[in-house]
Amino acid sequence: MYNPTYRRVKHTSRPQFNVTLLQQPAVRQNLETKITEKLEDLPEDPNVDTNWTCLKSSITETCKAVLETRKLYGPTSRGSAPVKDKDGALHKDKDDIR
Repeated sequence: MYNPTYRRVKHTSRPQFNVTLLQQPAVRQNLETKITEKLEDLPEDPNVDTNWTCLKSSITETCKAVLETRKLYGPTSRGSAPVKDKDGALHKDKDDIR
């Protein structure tokens, strides 16, 4: 019997940042500088929730600007791009051709 309380809910996916760029000292320094600049405008509000929201949004916005997001492929979002077979059919990876 169908129970509507157990419906699947689609969640929005979080952006996947290319953290390998942080191995470059210039990119890492740029990220630190931009986060520091954004946090200088942090309100003097003693409310923890307000400060947490400002901190989280500052970090997320800065990462979007500095670190490129990675494209994820496939139903498992493991980052493997689909591969075309000789007949044009798409497969998850070249070793899993059916």
